[in-house]
Amino acid sequence: MKKLLLTVYALLLVLVTQGQDDVPNNTKDEAVVISAPMIFTGSLSPAGDVDYYKLVIETSAVYEFDVFVSGTNLDVVFYLTDYSESKIYYSESNTGGNDVNKDVLLCAGEYLIKVYEDNGETFADTYEFNLNVVTNDQCECNNTQSDAFPIGTDTTLNFMLYGYNSYYGEINYDVDYFLLNITEGGVLTTEVVNNTPDSEIDFTIFDLDSNEVHGYHPPSGGGGDITEFTLLCPGEYYLRIKDGGDGSEMSTELNVLNLTFNSSDIYECNNSQPTASEIALDSTISFSIHGYNYLIEEPGASSDDVDYFKTWFDSTGVLKLFFQNNTDESPFFVQVLNEDGAEIWSTTSSGDITYYAQVCAGMYFIRIQEDNNFGGLENSPALNNLTISFINDEFECKLTHIAGENMSNGGSGRVTLQEVELCKKCASELIDQLKSL
Repeated sequence: MKKLLLTVYALLLVLVTQGQDDVPNNTKDEAVVISAPMIFTGSLSPAGDVDYYKLVIETSAVYEFDVFVSGTNLDVVFYLTDYSESKIYYSESNTGGNDVNKDVLLCAGEYLIKVYEDNGETFADTYEFNLNVVTNDQCECNNTQSDAFPIGTDTTLNFMLYGYNSYYGEINYDVDYFLLNITEGGVLTTEVVNNTPDSEIDFTIFDLDSNEVHGYHPPSGGGGDITEFTLLCPGEYYLRIKDGGDGSEMSTELNVLNLTFNSSDIYECNNSQPTASEIALDSTISFSIHGYNYLIEEPGASSDDVDYFKTWFDSTGVLKLFFQNNTDESPFFVQVLNEDGAEIWSTTSSGDITYYAQVCAGMYFIRIQEDNNFGGLENSPALNNLTISFINDEFECKLTHIAGENMSNGGSGRVTLQEVELCKKCASELIDQLKSL
């Protein structure tokens, strides 16, 4: 009897030495169901054993995975996939005894974890598995345009750029997309308080076709807070925030996103001749030159707000234009254009502007922007005033008036055909007279 007991004991000792797994989880179908937080001890035994775990995530968050093998000879590999076994994270093979530690952003769903030894399948030992929730960011799992988090245009929220992210292809770190619905033209102010030390916050607004509307891409080492002004017309837009570096400075600190929308200027989204805002004669309107503008693509135009206005004259007469500049120290470039976009007159001034011009029947455009030489740095939401008035005069397109204008500007009094061309709709008798000069 004693001999039999010794034989059984010896057999058990051999089994334990070989590290027989106490949990049958060697295949996907046998995967042990786990959830966070959890701490347990697993066993890769005998040599060549594989452990499968089914991870059920109910709340989108960043999860910390630790596999401790210190003091063992295990060259452990940690392999995380979705439940269709598409790779999310794969730890590189480690020298025996090195632990695995990784923070991974996961959305609600089911995942598969595979733990195995990758050193010729010659070692067997136990490991400690720790699974913890690092953060519960209300705006997680918004890493693509299709998953963008809807937000209002006047809102403040906290967000985090943290965790290995397999959902976005450009970099393998957290990226946040937000969806904006703009119902009327105006200027969006985007403020980002960067609480992640040394992180280079990169900010971009896209239209629904993924065209960049406005972007702030800091240089290396350019971390800090952001304040940007973007002119937006009605429609939906994506706002993307990511780390402009390689993600190495990401942390669990919450950053602050603050959005405000100014729609007080009803004359926004008039940044080209086709979208010019109509002004009635003998009226005054208020408007601002403010916000980054992506709509205008004219040669030499700045990327700042440009406003176009249009008006019609049914007869010849005198146009009076009065521009009241309420933007402190901001010089403006003001143009009067004919129907074909040719310049009739222009000036630059940091003060108020008054202009009188002889005009013929037809359509005219007034184009106002901040002077390019100053780079738009003084753009302001302050409302400026523009007054248009008109005096009918059937003789204003006659030769004598144009000659007088020419002399008052330092000319000879003779009118060139080029000057006549600027008033294409003048009376045919005037053109005939000029050609005879």
